[in-house]
Amino acid sequence: MFQYLNGIISEKGLDYLVVDVGGVGYYVTISSPNNFFLGTSTKVYIYHSQKEDGVTLFGFVSLEEKLIFLKLLQVSGIGPKSASTILGAISVNNLIIAIENGDLKLLKKLPGIGAKTASQIILDLKGKLIMATEVNKNENINPELEDAISGLLGLGYKKNEIDSLMKELSKENLTSIEYIKKALSIIGKAK
Repeated sequence: MFQYLNGIISEKGLDYLVVDVGGVGYYVTISSPNNFFLGTSTKVYIYHSQKEDGVTLFGFVSLEEKLIFLKLLQVSGIGPKSASTILGAISVNNLIIAIENGDLKLLKKLPGIGAKTASQIILDLKGKLIMATEVNKNENINPELEDAISGLLGLGYKKNEIDSLMKELSKENLTSIEYIKKALSIIGKAK
């Protein structure tokens, strides 16, 4: 799984970027290409989706946006393309506010979201998106720890489980894999 690509934006379209990393151009489907500029060296957070018909890389401007995307994937009926489309239609902060306030009317206006899916988004995600915003606002957080948090969220661990580990994990300087192993060890001992 890729966490991010760090390279030069060599091409840009309505819903994609090509990120040149060491002479290899990665085609990245993205909901907000206007946040990136041609010819600049940029970090693009990545979600790697593999299906029978091929591999797709979905890109994000920030770790916060990627974490919200991962949460959207946990909602029944929302796949990577739908989640990317949602993030292209509304800002992360407005999406969080809509979910926290139970704003069905706003969520139903998003592309491809009907009443049933809007209700499911609120049911599944209300109260669970704050961690993603807190992670990105903490400028002193270790990038390896950021990767580990993303990995744990991707594995399905809940916000409160990760919150309880943050104080202990942030005391050490480890690689993302070591952080994940340590977190899983602590979670295993707690059960």
